[in-house]
Order: sequence, then structure tokens, then C-alpha cells
Amino acid sequence: MNQQERRIYLIREMQREMPQYADIPIPEEEMQQRRLLRSLFNLRPPYPASEDFLNVQDAYLSEVIRERGIVEAADLPSVKASPRISLWQGDITTLHCDAIVNAANSALLGCWQPCHSCIDNIIHSLSGVQLRRQDCETLADCYRSCLELAASNGVQSIAFCCISTGVFHFPQKKAAEIATETVLRFLETDTSIRQVIFNVFTDRDRNIYRNLLEG
Repeated sequence: MNQQERRIYLIREMQREMPQYADIPIPEEEMQQRRLLRSLFNLRPPYPASEDFLNVQDAYLSEVIRERGIVEAADLPSVKASPRISLWQGDITTLHCDAIVNAANSALLGCWQPCHSCIDNIIHSLSGVQLRRQDCETLADCYRSCLELAASNGVQSIAFCCISTGVFHFPQKKAAEIATETVLRFLETDTSIRQVIFNVFTDRDRNIYRNLLEG
């Protein structure tokens, strides 16, 4: 199969699984096909998927990821605050590291709004169908628990997005202060995690983290 054949196969299979969307015509234009496929990924409940479906899906997404380009976390420079921390601005789904942290909803099933721009939606859209109220202390606990889980599972490189600063509207500067302080404290006693990457998307976030880590 080529990419178009894979895309149409996946669309038709999900329309068969979800008959309420079966009458949606498959567009001729590639970008519209991609948008329809992403929408169906976002709307599909966590049904079991056949091995054939997963094989086609994984082949399709692997090519999409290859087209988007990969950034090697190991090549990122460290910051002044710690040789084990890197700051990187870009799309977290293109970052090659052991783990990325998803700012997910509490059910961990992904965003259900088709083609929404949140990181939860984007990660689920590029990971496939099989993946699916914070205050200051809760946010710190989030970073600590992710690091503890990573360390216990042998993860050596982990990337964090700017958790809770999107649709949850946590103040960006305060969130960055909590994130950097929590990670720096954890790394003082942990020796298993070799690299923590703070992934930012906006220039403002980049400047906030740069001031905290390079000052």
C-alpha cells in the first residue's frame, strides 16, 4: 500500500466501526483526507483493533513521522542550571527520546474534539488508536510522579511540555518555576535519568524557561 491507500483503508475501517460517520464522503484532496482521518482517530472509542488495522496504521504513521522530521534529544545542548537538562522549542511529537509527558485529561483517553490544537489531541493523533484542576502542589506532584515512574521503568530521557498552561490556563511563569524547581530537586538525588527536556512551543515560554535555567 502507498500512503493514500493506507489512509483510505483506515478511514473506511473506522467508518465501518462507527456507522454514524459512514455517510461522510472521503475527499479527493490529500489534506482533507488527512483531516478526516485525524478526526476519526479523535472520535474513535477505545475499541480493540485488529492486527491488520494496527499494521496499516503503524506503517502510515511511521511515514507521517518520517516526513515531519525527527529531532534527536541526545544532540540537544544542556542548560547552565544542570548538565542533565535541555531546553528545546518545537513539536514534541518529533522529539526522539525515551518518553514524552502528555498533558492529558484524567481519563487518559485523549481529546475528543476533532482536530483540536491541544497537545493531548496531537499526541493521540500521531500515536494511533491504542493509546487513549491543578494547583501548585498538584502540578509539582505531577512532575515528581512522572520522573519517579520514568526512573522505575529505566527511562533515561524524558520530555515535558508546558503542563497545564494551555486550556487549563495555569500562569506560564509560575508553572515554569514549579517545573524547573521540581526537576532540579529530583535530579539531585536520582542518578538514573540522564536527560530531562523542557519542550516549549511559544517564544514567551522559551524566554521564561531560558531565564530560569540559564540565569
